[in-house]
Amino acid sequence: MSLNEVKEIICRGEHCLHAVQFDLHEIAKNREIAGGIYPRRGSRNRQENVGGKQNRAYDVTAVSVLLRLGRDGAIAEKMSKDFYEAMAGKNFTLEDKSGFVKVIYDNPIWLGADSRGVFEYVIDVDFIS
Repeated sequence: MSLNEVKEIICRGEHCLHAVQFDLHEIAKNREIAGGIYPRRGSRNRQENVGGKQNRAYDVTAVSVLLRLGRDGAIAEKMSKDFYEAMAGKNFTLEDKSGFVKVIYDNPIWLGADSRGVFEYVIDVDFIS
């Protein structure tokens, strides 16, 4: 699954934080409310299937979702938790693929505030299809 497909899943329906514009691989520094989708190492080592990749039963796309959620700490925390709850354990269908979302940690991870006072959180997610 590509990062564009991940972005499509994140930006639709109940998964979406409608106030957040998501980018791939980076976030524009001038936006106080924004999201970035980054590839990351998977949460487990992948075993090679007998007969090769075509015999694999499922695929895992591991991403980190960085959320920049403004200068109000309480609102930023609520938005990050809302996004986390919307993503955790959700099913999705994309073209001919169906799957589910697995969040890696129990809560969004607070990264602190940047030099301008914008609060940042990260959520590590596996898209399993």
